[in-house]
Amino acid sequence: MSRRVYLYFAATFCLGVLLGGLGMAIYGWYVGGYRRQPPNPERVARYLSRRLKLNPTQYQEVKGILEDSWQKFAALHQQMAPQFQAIHAETQSRIRQVLNPAQLAEFNRMVQEWQKRRQQMRRRPPPPR
Repeated sequence: MSRRVYLYFAATFCLGVLLGGLGMAIYGWYVGGYRRQPPNPERVARYLSRRLKLNPTQYQEVKGILEDSWQKFAALHQQMAPQFQAIHAETQSRIRQVLNPAQLAEFNRMVQEWQKRRQQMRRRPPPPR
């Protein structure tokens, strides 16, 4: 092949890297970080305040409403978590009944990985703002 083909290939590769980096930077700027943060009453209240142009009194009332709702959601989640866990355990048990011994060993390893990942996610501190 000629030297020109290699040059075009290298230029195309570099342009792709440049555009990919630029795209990631724009995405990071748009969402406020590369990892989307879970919503919380304070962030939602600030967002609503900006979009709706709330006055300080309205902002405090909306923030209070959101905090109250978040507490209700958390209580409901705590109340229903055992039911979800029971369904999850039943599903795994039923899957185990279908598998042969080799598949069962692999499935058990997969379940352990999932549990470890879930524990790590619970312990991970929230991302910086």
